[in-house]
Amino acid sequence: MQDINNASMDFFCKGLKQARKLLGISQNELAEVVGHKGYQTISRYERGERFPDKSILVALSNRLNVSIDWLITSTIARRNGWDGRS
Repeated sequence: MQDINNASMDFFCKGLKQARKLLGISQNELAEVVGHKGYQTISRYERGERFPDKSILVALSNRLNVSIDWLITSTIARRNGWDGRS
């Protein structure tokens, strides 16, 4: 796993799942977009078992229409209305 602290990993897991569900995208659909063969890797990201490399992180943020910062920052920012686009 890359050098990421537990809090950032937790924020990423929750942010990824939240953004994916808000857009109505399945894990399998998202996996295809970022070049994975099946839903298992996306599931592992959402459970905190894996963290994507930089190129996958960029692809995820592009497909989910949020910034990388939004994916890996505090849920407090999300609760305060930050949608990740600014």
